[in-house]
Amino acid sequence: MTDLLSGSDLARVEPPPGVTGFGFTEVRYLLARHNSRRRENRSRWGLAGGRLREQRDAAWSMLNDIPGVSAVKPKGALYVFPKLDPAVYPIVDDEKFALDLLLDQKLFIVHGTGFNWPKPDHFRIVTLPRVEDLREAITRLATFLETYTQ
Repeated sequence: MTDLLSGSDLARVEPPPGVTGFGFTEVRYLLARHNSRRRENRSRWGLAGGRLREQRDAAWSMLNDIPGVSAVKPKGALYVFPKLDPAVYPIVDDEKFALDLLLDQKLFIVHGTGFNWPKPDHFRIVTLPRVEDLREAITRLATFLETYTQ
């Protein structure tokens, strides 16, 4: 709806002439401050030392350390889309691979064909969990891949 004001629009609104009602100026100040902090926090997430960047870098690095797994470092996405080398992991059904991983290691991934990837050699893992949780999950993935066959 176009008749609604966003917080940033409301922060720029001037009171009507003669209106000095309850907290109008304070509300504008708080909204402007809140929006400024939100922008500042969002901009820090992806910077060096930012939480999202650390999580992305940890996941990407650990996935590439697994033999037969390769991934391109995401530039802004909150997920990694690793490739399984078919010579190392001859997977013919990536949906079954995702289900087997879920049942065996309690790790949830999305199979690549779920994103219309033409071959069963990719999967998607989100990078939003804390670094410690990503490390544990990717270690469990590596353990699973050591013995997995289809």
